[in-house]
Amino acid sequence: MPPSKKPSGFIGFGKPQSAAPVEQTPGTETAPKDDRRVKSVRLTREQWKKVRDMETQREQTFQDLCIKGLNLVRAEDGLEPL
Repeated sequence: MPPSKKPSGFIGFGKPQSAAPVEQTPGTETAPKDDRRVKSVRLTREQWKKVRDMETQREQTFQDLCIKGLNLVRAEDGLEPL
């Protein structure tokens, strides 16, 4: 049987995920060509629903909402935006 795609959305929400270990030479890091990095956020179902509704209402992506929120926190600390 061919490997299946990872489920998206709520399919499999809350099910433990098993990940195969990734072999990498110590001290090396593979970076995307555009030098972006990824951060994950864990949300409850209720939080996820609220975020999804906010994305739709504001016509903004989760990424844009996160950056906007982080910039507000940085402004409170007297720092420049990201």
